[in-house]
Amino acid sequence: MNEIEKFIKRRFNVDCHWTDGNCYYFTLILCYRFPHLKRIYYPIEGHWVVTDGEYAYDFNGKSEIGEIFYSEEEWGKEDKDFYDRVVEDCTR
Repeated sequence: MNEIEKFIKRRFNVDCHWTDGNCYYFTLILCYRFPHLKRIYYPIEGHWVVTDGEYAYDFNGKSEIGEIFYSEEEWGKEDKDFYDRVVEDCTR
């Protein structure tokens, strides 16, 4: 278990909808604690996770990075209107 997984297990022992409604906020928490992480979005699953470049992380811990994902930076540039709507929906 790496440092990120230990942090998740230690600090988040209760699921507050971290994978089905609050995933965007969970990525903000992880990126604040681990500044080297980047937020990414899986459009098919409709889920925000963070990545260290090798693995993706969310409330459930570490997983493989899927084939279809957008980095927050490239998605915000590529389709700004859709990106803004998704972020707004995730932060209400």
